Amino acid sequence: MADKIWVASITHSYGTDLYAARTKKGLLRQIHAYVEEWWEDEGLGTEMPHDTEEAISEYFERVEDEQCDYEEVEMEE
Repeated sequence: MADKIWVASITHSYGTDLYAARTKKGLLRQIHAYVEEWWEDEGLGTEMPHDTEEAISEYFERVEDEQCDYEEVEMEE
């Protein structure tokens, strides 16, 4: 059985950031850290939701020039 990992890409005006983790929870923590870092700088004007997935979803819905995609993939040898 092949090992699987979770991978994410965040595309923004400066390029693309890539993330990887063994679990979805670990990956979402990394994406959430990005959202937390940029929430205020993007001038969203509201308090960031406490729920990790809700904060991520709201951030990328409201910041139109950024996109986040993630999925579970099999590692190849």
